[in-house]
This record gives sequence, structure tokens and C-alpha cells, in this order.
Amino acid sequence: MTEGDADEDHLLKLKALRDALVEVITTYHENATADREADLGAWAQMEALVCGDDGDASEGESTPGEIDRLSLMIRSWAAGVVGELQSTTQPQPVQPDNLSFVEDVELLGKAIKLLRSSYGLKNIECRILRVAYEAFRGGFQIRRQELELLRERCEMLEDECKVMTEEWDKVQEYAEAIRRMSEALREYLETRLRCKSHLEREAIQACEAALGQCKEDARWYDAIRQRANHHEQETEGLFRQLHRGARKIEDKLGRVRRSEQMVEDNLRLLEMVEQTVEDYLEELREWESVIEGIAT
Repeated sequence: MTEGDADEDHLLKLKALRDALVEVITTYHENATADREADLGAWAQMEALVCGDDGDASEGESTPGEIDRLSLMIRSWAAGVVGELQSTTQPQPVQPDNLSFVEDVELLGKAIKLLRSSYGLKNIECRILRVAYEAFRGGFQIRRQELELLRERCEMLEDECKVMTEEWDKVQEYAEAIRRMSEALREYLETRLRCKSHLEREAIQACEAALGQCKEDARWYDAIRQRANHHEQETEGLFRQLHRGARKIEDKLGRVRRSEQMVEDNLRLLEMVEQTVEDYLEELREWESVIEGIAT
């Protein structure tokens, strides 16, 4: 699945979650008591926020930023539920650049628990938890793929650093060999210059040739030294990039672990809720049997 397909799938799941939340709002309206009707205006604003300005939770076309916009709507709705049911002050507005899948799940879980304890919305709760898990699992998978790509890039950088280190060692060895050769040549020239015999002219010519070669070697060694300095700078830059990548991987892995733990907790909560629903249904069937027995 490509990144675009993953985003489209995530968007559809967020819209399904939005539809489930609209059903919860509708149920809340139906179950609201007379002494809470004064609060229905605030709930109507939340309903408009979730459904859109026209109150219709239609699918529509996928546009850039659609996922962030729907996630912001859902988080704002959940924050409103928590604030209204706990009788707290008006919550701060949620900013799009602060969206976090982990915070979404935590906030939705808190809102669902409050709705459950206040109005007993068991079946709706099961549906929301299932859809929420599917919606945010898509986001976890996308971020897991990004971490894998970053990990592969870091491994490639490590291999490149090893190769450059080996090349630098070879350059150092070669430079040391050139230095020893230059010292030996200098000693030889000094010995020849001290010669006072008839070979003095030949010694002077040899010295001039050797000096010319030394100058050429010096220029060649200077070029090697400059290349070595350039490789050293590149190696240092790659090491810094590698360390930054490793820290980013550690941070993202920590967030993924916390996110996976939150998903597991929600799944366990879902299992408990489903078991509770099954117990209610079993008790309902027993009462139906008793009622049928009394009727006959």
C-alpha cells in the first residue's frame, strides 16, 4: 500500500468514527433529562462541529489536510464531552499542529468512559472503540514505515562511515611512507653535499634533481592532505547526522511503544465491554424466559 492509499484509508476510517460519534450525540439528546435541556445548545454546537456546517456527515472527496481536520473535529468533540460531563471550565481549543494519535485515543477513551458511566451507552461504546482502533492503527502503521526507512538510512550511513574511515587510514599510512622517504632523501642529499671530491658536480646535479622531486612530492602530498581533510570533514558530518538519526529513532520508537500500549489497553477495555454486553444479553434472555413462563 502506497502512502497515498494509506492516507485515504485512514481518512475513511476517521469519517466512520465521526459517524459513530454523531450517533452517540443523537443518543445523548434522546436520553437527556429535563433538568439538562439547558445544556443542549452546547451539545448542538458540538454536533455541528462533528457533522459539519450542514449537519450531514457525508463522505466527500479527500483533500490535503482532510485527515488533520477530521482528527481536530473528533478531538474537539471529545474534549467538549469531558468538560461538559465533569462540569469543568471550557477546555482550551485544540490546535491542528498539536495533533497526536496517542492523545486522540486517550481523550476519546476518557469521553467514552464518562458517557458510559452517565448514560450506559454500551453498544455505542463498543462500536466507537472498534472504529477508533481501526482509524488510529492506520496512523501507527504509517509512522512505523517511516521509522523503518529512517533505520535503513542510518545503517547506510554507518557503512559509508566505515568505508571512509578505512580510506582515511590508508591515506595516513601513505603519508607516513612519503614522510620517511623525504627524510631519507634529505639525509642522502646532506651527505652528498658534504662530499669534497671530484664527484662534487655530480652530487650537485643529483641534489638539484632530488630537490625538484621533493618539491613535486610536496605538492602531491599537499593535495593528498587536502583530500584527507575534506574526507575527515565529511566523516564528521555523517557521524553527526547518524547520531541525530539514532536519537530520532529512539524517540519515535518510544512514542510507538506508548501508542501500542494504549491500543492494547483499549482492546482490553473493548473485551470487557463486549463481555458486559454479552452478560446483559444473557440476563435479558433469562428474564424473557421467566416472562414467557409467567405468561403461559
